[in-house]
Amino acid sequence: MGGSDGPKNIWFEPHAGKFGSFAKDKVELLLWRKVCVNKTMTLDQAKTAYLKGWTKLLP
Repeated sequence: MGGSDGPKNIWFEPHAGKFGSFAKDKVELLLWRKVCVNKTMTLDQAKTAYLKGWTKLLP
C-alpha cells in the first residue's frame, strides 16, 4: 500500500491467529486486485479503506 521501509513502519507480525500476517496478506491482495487488476477502486480509496481498519476487510 505504499508504506515506508523506515524503522517506524517495520515490525514483526505473527503468522498465527485471526488477524495474523497471513490474514493481512489476503486483505492486501484483495485491495491490489481491485486497484491494479479490476480497476474498480483507486489507490487512494484502497488506502483509505485499509487505514479505517484492515480487519474489517477480511473476506
